[in-house]
Amino acid sequence: MYHITELEAENVKLRQIIEENSKREAENAKHKVRIEKLEKSSADISAKNAKLKAELTKLRHDLDSSNLTRPQQFQHVTNMQNSCSVGKEDLSSVIAVPQPDAESERHLTSNDIPDPVIDQCVSIAKQHVADNSDIKSMEERKTDVFLGKVYKKSVSNDFRQRNREKKLLRESPIQDSSFVTKDKKSQSYKKREVENIVQDVFDFTATSAPEKNHMTEIFMMAHHKKSDTDNPPNILQNLACLIREAWDAKDKAIRANQKELLCWCSYITEFDKKTKEFMIEYKVGEKKAKSMIYDNLTKLLPPSTKRNIIVKQTQRARNIYKLFEKIRIDKIRYITTYSANSISELSDSQIQTIVNYFFKNSNTKLLGNQDDSIIHETEINSV
Repeated sequence: MYHITELEAENVKLRQIIEENSKREAENAKHKVRIEKLEKSSADISAKNAKLKAELTKLRHDLDSSNLTRPQQFQHVTNMQNSCSVGKEDLSSVIAVPQPDAESERHLTSNDIPDPVIDQCVSIAKQHVADNSDIKSMEERKTDVFLGKVYKKSVSNDFRQRNREKKLLRESPIQDSSFVTKDKKSQSYKKREVENIVQDVFDFTATSAPEKNHMTEIFMMAHHKKSDTDNPPNILQNLACLIREAWDAKDKAIRANQKELLCWCSYITEFDKKTKEFMIEYKVGEKKAKSMIYDNLTKLLPPSTKRNIIVKQTQRARNIYKLFEKIRIDKIRYITTYSANSISELSDSQIQTIVNYFFKNSNTKLLGNQDDSIIHETEINSV
C-alpha cells in the first residue's frame, strides 16, 4: 500500500514535469519564430540601408554634375548647406522651397518645373540626416527621405495641374463652336425632312386641275415624246431602252410607295376597329384587346414573324396614319419622293409642323430654293 502511494506521488510529479516541458517547448517555439522575424527584419533594414546609400551616392553625383554646369546655382546651394549646418531643427526650413509667385507661374510649362533645385534640396536634407545618424533613429531617417520625395512630387503635380487647366481653357472655345456648327446642321436636316413632304403635296394641290395628274403621267408623256421622234441609229437603241426601263421602274417605285402608305393607313383603321370589337366581345381593356390581336396576327403571318416586330410595325403605321388622317388620305397620291419608312420615323412635332403649314397655306406652292423657304427656323426648333 505504501508503494502505491509513492508511485502515485511520482506520477503526479512526472505529469507536472511533462507540463512544464510542454510549456517550455511552446515558449521556445515562440522565441524561435520571433528570432526568425527579427533576422528577416534585420535583413530588410540592411537592404533598405544599401538602397538608401545608393540613392544618396547618385544624388551626390547629380549634384556635382549640376554644380559644374550651373555655377550660380552651386553658390545658392552652398549657402543653403551653410544654413543647414545649424542642426536638426532647421531641416524643415531647408526642405520648404519657396513657392513661385502667381505671375511667374503663368509663364511656366510642364517642362519648366525646377527639378534641379528640388533635387538639390532633397540631397542636402539627406546629407544632413547622414551626418546626424548617431542622433536619429532609422525611422526618423526614413521619414525625412519620404517627406522629401512627397514634397517634390506635390510641387511637380501642382505645376502640371495648372498647365492642364490652361490647356482646357484654350480648347473650350473651339469645342463650343464645333457644337454650334453641328446643331445648325441638325436643324437644317430636320427642316429638309419636313419640307420634302410638304413639297410633294403642294407641288400638285396648289396647281390647276389639268396639272394635278400623277407623276407617272409626266414620265409617260416624256416617254411618248421620245418614241415619236425619228428612229435613232441601232447603236443607240439600247440606251433608249434603258431610259424607258428607268422611267418605268421609277413609276412602279412611286406607285408601290403610295400603295404601302395607303395599306398602312387602312391597317390602322381596321386595327382600331377590331380593338373596339374585342373590347366589347371579350369585355377586356384596350391593352388586352390589342395583345389578343397581336397574338392572332402572329399565327396568321409566316412562322419567322415575331410578335415584337408586329408591335413595332403597328407603331410606325400609326405615325403614317397620324399625318394623312389630318391632311386627308387622298393626299397620298401626291407623295413621290418620301418613303413610307421615312414618314413613319417623323416625330409628333414634325407631323404637327406639316399639318399646320398645310392648313395655313392651302393655296400656296412651296418654293424650291432653301433661301426662300416657307417653313421658318422657328417652326423647326421645336422638332
